[in-house]
Amino acid sequence: MVNALDCAYYIFIGGTDMTIDVSSLRNALTALEKSLKFLASDMAKEPDLREQFRAAAIQAFKFTHELAYKMLKRQLEQMSADPAAIDTKREDHEKMPLLRRRDPERSHKVQTLR
Repeated sequence: MVNALDCAYYIFIGGTDMTIDVSSLRNALTALEKSLKFLASDMAKEPDLREQFRAAAIQAFKFTHELAYKMLKRQLEQMSADPAAIDTKREDHEKMPLLRRRDPERSHKVQTLR
């Protein structure tokens, strides 16, 4: 049974209460964890199934990442005195160097997950 407190964060800012419903993000994280467990399972030893599980895990990660980004952006816009200042060009963030290019030690860990 899901408790209402498990599905929302309550924030007190400047004398106003804001509620952030994070149930969709929790559901996305649960789906991502499930995909990763299937990918690490014995069923994934078969090459065709492994490829399917890998594709499912990648899709679940992309969805979770996008959802988290949008929720964070929405929350920052609600908290900001100037919501337009929060709206940076996403293309600028996508052009940033990848983590594995900046940190060779962490790069090895990222590549071993593939």
